[in-house]
Amino acid sequence: MKSSAILTAVLLAFLWALPAYADWVRGETGMSRLPQEVRDRLINTPLDLSYAMKHGTLPKDRKPVTKTDFPAHWNWHDMDGVDWMTPVRNQGGCGSCWTFGALGAMEGLINIYKEDPDFDYDLSEQFMVACGGGSCDGGGFAEEVLGYIEKNGIPDEICYPYLAEEGLCEDACDDYLTRIVKLSDWSIMLTPTEEELKEELMKGPLTVTMRAENDLYYYRSGVYYGFTEACSLTHLAPNHIVTLVGWDDEHDSWIARNSWGADWGMDGYFEIKRGTSCFAVITADWLRIDPETVPDEPLNIGLCQPETLEKVLEPGSVVDTVQFDLNLENCGDLDISWTLREDITWKGWVTVTPTEGHLDVGESENVNFTVDIAGHAPGLIEQPFVIMPSNGPLITVNLKIEIQSEEPEGDGDEELEAEAAEEPLEDGDEAVEDEGSGSGSDGCSSSSMPSALLMLLAGTLLAYRRREDEVR
Repeated sequence: MKSSAILTAVLLAFLWALPAYADWVRGETGMSRLPQEVRDRLINTPLDLSYAMKHGTLPKDRKPVTKTDFPAHWNWHDMDGVDWMTPVRNQGGCGSCWTFGALGAMEGLINIYKEDPDFDYDLSEQFMVACGGGSCDGGGFAEEVLGYIEKNGIPDEICYPYLAEEGLCEDACDDYLTRIVKLSDWSIMLTPTEEELKEELMKGPLTVTMRAENDLYYYRSGVYYGFTEACSLTHLAPNHIVTLVGWDDEHDSWIARNSWGADWGMDGYFEIKRGTSCFAVITADWLRIDPETVPDEPLNIGLCQPETLEKVLEPGSVVDTVQFDLNLENCGDLDISWTLREDITWKGWVTVTPTEGHLDVGESENVNFTVDIAGHAPGLIEQPFVIMPSNGPLITVNLKIEIQSEEPEGDGDEELEAEAAEEPLEDGDEAVEDEGSGSGSDGCSSSSMPSALLMLLAGTLLAYRRREDEVR
């Protein structure tokens, strides 16, 4: 008994000391499946924050926060069921997080200013990559984007569609000067406090820096728990820029939008434990839209969002393959080329024809999915497919196949079980129950059960942590 209590205490201490890996779910994502050399381009190591250090303001130089009654939860991505953010983007194989992080905040502010969560004006990240001074390989910094836009403005996505490569500034549309949106003001907060971030977040999304580690590529959901070591410009310096959209006090977390596509994280978003991964610790930028430059009408670009492809195979069905036909249609005002992203999760058992194409305005084409289900056990098969258009947001096609099992006919067992449940216990049964519940029992008594459960849980978490370390 004494040794069991000691073991329980030791295991509790061990579990308490473990990082909160169990708070977030990891798995294969569109980012984790990319080659390492491509992933290395997505994170700028380290970010050039010299401009921010020179022109940013320290807490002592900023107005103190007077608000004290902040709500426990705030999220521009889900404000009482309404999404004020534009569709999640994908920076592809270009290290352009600095422009996606900044423009993600700006596009959200346009929706807020228009008081229309579906306005969704798409600004041109490619214009900043080609004309703003940053690059895919060398990276850039958000303050460069914000300063450029305040002075010169930025056109829409149709003017210069995203290429995920350097591009040439002269390839932008000829009339870009007549279709630009500007900022009226913006500012850099150095080492912002939690209260300052919350105060500014209630006005609109922010652009913040963080340090992304390798395990972030595998993030699927939950509260991501990064490193807790203190960071600076020379030690564990920020290497990634994202858009901060909210917080959750119950989880002690921030809520942010990444630029790694909707097939990463929670539809492109993530929650991160406060005080980890240098998130919003070094810099955070707030910005204000110039209302005189906000367009009157939204853009109309992109492919139509298809419905989920679903089929149910009834019991007794004998088939080796299932086929789906998708009508892929261009719903926008701009010609679009598209490519199906190859994915190791389906490459061996799903055949797609064609895997790329071009759609003029209003045009559509049929895409066939042939799924090999030979030998597959009854149950639900789910598989997403990502279509990458040359313009507009990524399109995710969800495929579902339900293979129903043959249910055996009832043979009276249920009635027998019901009758047995109504029979009273024999006298001997009560005696056996009393003996098994005593403190001297050698079975799964109340004294031994916690230790057994804790050992099982500890072993599971330890194995999970070792797997985490191997990936790192």
